[in-house]
Amino acid sequence: MKQIIAIGGGGFGRVIKDLKIENVKNILDNFLNLKNYEIKNVDLFFVVDLAFQFCEPIEYGSEKNILFDIYNLLNEDGKLILELDGCSKIINSSKINNKIWEEFDSSDPWQFSLWDCNYNEKNGFLNWDKTFISRNENKKDFSSVTLKIYKQTEIEKLLNEVGFKKINFYQN
Repeated sequence: MKQIIAIGGGGFGRVIKDLKIENVKNILDNFLNLKNYEIKNVDLFFVVDLAFQFCEPIEYGSEKNILFDIYNLLNEDGKLILELDGCSKIINSSKINNKIWEEFDSSDPWQFSLWDCNYNEKNGFLNWDKTFISRNENKKDFSSVTLKIYKQTEIEKLLNEVGFKKINFYQN
């Protein structure tokens, strides 16, 4: 039986449960040190929902360490699927500080989100502050994250340095 490790993506965990897939371990907490998990001989690492992009802002140098750990836990013919978001909606080449608002579908409990975004071109970090405004209540929710935004050449170089071969890129 194939062993699949999914990192990030709470929604993905629900899909795994709903489809009754038993050979997937979903890691939904700090995975900066994969050695803490009892995993080996992995056929597929599936890193989704910006999870990888949180690592470098949390701990300098962690991106390479994590990729190295993943590489060493993969079977000889194992694969890594790494979902990255270039945040092109936020990062505009003419402006590195953006304020964006969005209105959600009527089925969403939140009516609006307001974003205050600041992109640092030097280190590739995006500070993303979000405010959500409730549709039916006098309620707001706030979150703030910092992500590393990777250029294709940058992530390809990093993957090659770790030892990955046959690197392919797909959009959407």
